Amino acid sequence: MVKRSVKPRLTTHAAFIKGYFRAEKYEEAYNYVIGSSEKYKCDSNMNYSLLASLHLKKGNLVVARNILYEMIDKDLRPYNYVYKKVLKHLQKSGREDLARDINSRFSSLSLELMKDVGLLSS
Repeated sequence: MVKRSVKPRLTTHAAFIKGYFRAEKYEEAYNYVIGSSEKYKCDSNMNYSLLASLHLKKGNLVVARNILYEMIDKDLRPYNYVYKKVLKHLQKSGREDLARDINSRFSSLSLELMKDVGLLSS
């Protein structure tokens, strides 16, 4: 695919990420997400959100939160259901400070995106 400049489907990205994850190669999964986000910008949200979701399911709440932080820092909007799941788990685990922080970051990203598309004046 790379040699022929064929862009992978979202399901192809998901298969690689899930495969690395099932093999417990978490660093490789992360590196794949980073590498693919540099090559295929439009797939970045899905790949990062999937990775955060997989970490959350595995019980790696802090890693999932860190992935969402990284997304937001790169002006990528996490999938809403993943963001809400991480937020809910942070609140349930007594990490209110982290929940408030990620909520604040997410809200500021939402406001910036609204400004960018002209739905909110500067």
